[in-house]
Amino acid sequence: MWQALHAELEADGVTVVTVALDTDVEAARPSHVDAAPAHPALVDPALSLVDLFGITNVPFGVWIDENQR
Repeated sequence: MWQALHAELEADGVTVVTVALDTDVEAARPSHVDAAPAHPALVDPALSLVDLFGITNVPFGVWIDENQR
């Protein structure tokens, strides 16, 4: 799903970034390898995004504009 969305929107200047909320980077690695994303795919072991955006469940989507809002 995220690959397709990224492919669809990239030409319009939209970048899809996926973030695994996993405290163990190595545990998240197989999912990233299997998915072979063409978009930025990160791991947040500190769970910073949980606090920053109030994430309570995953998947969770956040749109951030060019003004970082």
